[in-house]
Amino acid sequence: MALIKELYRLQSEHGYLRSDDLRELAARLRVPLYRLEGLASFYPHFRNTPPPRVQVEVCRDMSCHLNRAAEFTAALQAQLDGDKDVEVASVSCLGRCDNAPAACINGRPLPAVVPASTQERARQVADWARDPAALPEDPSAPAAGRKWRIDPYDDAEQRYGILRGLPEATETIPRLDDRPADRILKTLEEAGLRGMGGAGFPTATKWRLVRGQAATPRYVVVNADESEPGTFKDRVILAELPHLVVEGAAVAARVVGAEKVIIYLRHEYEPEHQVLAAEIERARRAGVLPVPVEIFISPGGYILGEETALLEALEDRRGEPRNKPPFPVSHGLHGKPTVINNVETLAMVPAILSHGASWWHQQGVGDSAGLKFIAVSGHVAHPGVHEVALGTPLSQLLEDAGGVSDGRTLAAVAPGGASSNFLPPDAASTPLDFKAMEAAGSMLGSGAVVVMADGTDLVAAAANVVAFFRNESCGKCVPCRTGTEKAVHLLDDLQAGRGNRAQIELLPQLGETLRLTSICGLGQVALNPILSLLDRFPEAVAALTRESGSGD
Repeated sequence: MALIKELYRLQSEHGYLRSDDLRELAARLRVPLYRLEGLASFYPHFRNTPPPRVQVEVCRDMSCHLNRAAEFTAALQAQLDGDKDVEVASVSCLGRCDNAPAACINGRPLPAVVPASTQERARQVADWARDPAALPEDPSAPAAGRKWRIDPYDDAEQRYGILRGLPEATETIPRLDDRPADRILKTLEEAGLRGMGGAGFPTATKWRLVRGQAATPRYVVVNADESEPGTFKDRVILAELPHLVVEGAAVAARVVGAEKVIIYLRHEYEPEHQVLAAEIERARRAGVLPVPVEIFISPGGYILGEETALLEALEDRRGEPRNKPPFPVSHGLHGKPTVINNVETLAMVPAILSHGASWWHQQGVGDSAGLKFIAVSGHVAHPGVHEVALGTPLSQLLEDAGGVSDGRTLAAVAPGGASSNFLPPDAASTPLDFKAMEAAGSMLGSGAVVVMADGTDLVAAAANVVAFFRNESCGKCVPCRTGTEKAVHLLDDLQAGRGNRAQIELLPQLGETLRLTSICGLGQVALNPILSLLDRFPEAVAALTRESGSGD
């Protein structure tokens, strides 16, 4: 019924969801009004009050927190004090951690501000807020002349070579015959390609499971809803390599016999949406797309990155994770077999199929195979996205990013996004590899390295992450809903000097309860950063009780 798309349309027309419009929509579509109101209240993108003329959204989460987001927001509010036409709001991660503290004006991302002092930045942004027409064009335009190793095509005319080389479809659903499909699956399997969104599930295995299902229709869903603080690699891939994502998804559709590809894109990525839509149209006009490819714009929320919550949104329901099993490979979109792959995973497919599994293995360092996109942010001189050989030492990546900013030394690093365990400086030699990071006590996760310099309040940084997960919990399961709230209160007490050793000792018990009883990964990882401080940085936590005088 496309309820979410209808809500988007109404909000686009009027700026917010008016009660009368919701009642009219419910009557026209013959759905209960409470269902529309349930969707509108669940998704943060929708609003039920008139918007201000200008809304400035400032990210409050990990990378931006480390770069004085709270100070910047306060300075901006002071600059705009008394301007009733402008609303300044702190929001969850905007996916632009390379420009921290990140902000948007009426949904448009801000460029880097030079000079970049907090006060100067606030003055410049306030000027743009008063006159949004003066805001420069998209700051995330592709870098001129940047060549990525995973792009097998030297120019636009060569693109979609893998699709062009496949046998033509002879059925309504363009399922490949066993021989070419087996060849593709074998190559991906030999390469060892795995999910690059954090779970790391073998790609060939997932495609083979969906191909083997008897039920039809089948679908391919591209998960482009990266929303974890510090994670923005998929945004750059969509901006600079959209053809690889489209081709990888279309190859998956041919292999599994899918009738449609749906790209699920977070709404904050509007500039990338335009690039992606233009690329899909170019491919369609060129006649290389075997199935329809459509873009679904997420109405917001970190939880939508969880694959079953994403499916719930596509089915016009609240984005709450499903209990598993069954898994999407057999019971996915509309209860049918569905491939769900991350943007980066699908972007790797054309290169592997073009050059072969041996080439892919040769791209790694030592025993590691392949390439990986890593987003680097926080206290680093040159935040951005790097294409690295798996097995490259973390220290080399930090050096390539210009090292710790302002000549400081490294205090800690989160190597796999906000949900990963913090590692101490002596772990900087750890290879960027799934198994190596796990052995070091953390994870490669979402491909996001967040750097923390000497002098950082590590407890405050970890508490910021826990608050993010509390804010983004869908509330479906009690352990996550109440456990994250309890953890935030404990950490608030500790930081305010009201803590004691008993409260600190409660955190591991709470974390274990969340890990064992939460429905999805959000609750299972929510306390990882603060628990890693207890394990690897005990002095940072112990200082809290000493300062409060509550050591018992």
